[in-house]
Amino acid sequence: MGYQIPETSSTPNLGARSKNTETLPAGLIICKTGLSIDTYANALLKATWDTNTKAAYPNRFLPTGACIRCTPQDKENVTMPSPFKGDQVVFWGKNSMMFEFDISDIAHAEWFKMNDRTDWSAFTFDDNDNIKGVSSDGIKFEPRKCLSLQVLPRSTPAEGEKALTKVVVTFADTDLANRNPAIVNPTTWTPRELEPVHNIDLTISGTWTATGGAFTASFRESGSPVSGLAPADAGTNFAIAGKSITSITESSTVPGLYVLVSTSLVTSTLTMVACASITGPVDKVENTTGMAFTIA
Repeated sequence: MGYQIPETSSTPNLGARSKNTETLPAGLIICKTGLSIDTYANALLKATWDTNTKAAYPNRFLPTGACIRCTPQDKENVTMPSPFKGDQVVFWGKNSMMFEFDISDIAHAEWFKMNDRTDWSAFTFDDNDNIKGVSSDGIKFEPRKCLSLQVLPRSTPAEGEKALTKVVVTFADTDLANRNPAIVNPTTWTPRELEPVHNIDLTISGTWTATGGAFTASFRESGSPVSGLAPADAGTNFAIAGKSITSITESSTVPGLYVLVSTSLVTSTLTMVACASITGPVDKVENTTGMAFTIA
């Protein structure tokens, strides 16, 4: 079960209760400051993290997946000597690290938008599947507040290397992280499995009539087709204002090509339901613009 969230007692007890298994951070789970998981037990469940990942903004968790490299850049305490009181701390050290991720340039553009906000917090995870945060009350599992989270301009690759996206995180809560650290270590899943929500595009294919038409779905960052959006209850994943959808089926020969059947359609827009409501094998996808279609 891994580490428990610690007690908040101020009385020190130096007895070692568990072996240290923390290693170099391998990735992040980013979220808006103020979000948390309500209990240690729920923090151990993958379903909890999946639900938070699919939540609507601003309540969504943003897992990064594992990085290529992580370079610690911790800042040490700065002290001032005093002949009367000994060394005085004038600046408390900060935990800081730079992650390098192998993602596409389109995905980088989405990540770069994080620079537009300053109210970020983050959990870290390592190769031993420890997820590290804090717990201010000994009950909730909370991310660490970021003093800064910067997505740097996309790097120019050196010969033999790829272009990488660099993210520098500096945590603000040094005192809380040292007094009230919290670590969970799930045993039936790994935080590296956590998938972020992917933006997808819907594109008209051919001519639409009053009884329906065809469309394709593709991942925006790669352009590759999205299969699995048409389970038995596919009509629940899509909507057309004021109309009911009879069925949506995926082509058996062309991945990502779907045929929609309805009745009495007029020129309108096909939309997807909110990510949290999508059902089927591919559920961490989102389209917020819809697909306008014209009836021939």
